[in-house]
Amino acid sequence: MTAKPATPLEYIRALPEPRRSEVRTLHALIRKAAPALRPRFVASTIERMKNGVIAYGAASYVRSDGKQVEWYVLALAGNSRSTSLYTSVVVNGRYLTAGFRDALPRAKVGGSYIRFRSLADVDLGVIARFVRAAARRSSGGRRRG
Repeated sequence: MTAKPATPLEYIRALPEPRRSEVRTLHALIRKAAPALRPRFVASTIERMKNGVIAYGAASYVRSDGKQVEWYVLALAGNSRSTSLYTSVVVNGRYLTAGFRDALPRAKVGGSYIRFRSLADVDLGVIARFVRAAARRSSGGRRRG
């Protein structure tokens, strides 16, 4: 990615194939499953997300140092070797992603992310359930960091 995108669609267009098609498919899935979560492009200084992310919705949370921070409910990133979904939603002290680990055996499910090499490695129905759960549980936008 050479020029920094300003919108989600510019971000998608700037990705090389096959990542572009996969991120476009996931973007459409997220928009359909959670239409209330408004997408926007967010630049990032984190190495793994150096090209930025498409962020969906807004959530505020209080970090461990007591500072309130505005963040996103979900984010989508097309990286050079994988695609990642991130969430800020915490349920019963654990990131929402933990509840989807068994349903996504070919994906790497970490603290706040789901990462996979190809869409063929995940069940899009499970991803849609994850997105809907994040949107539903984000109302009020509060989490403790």
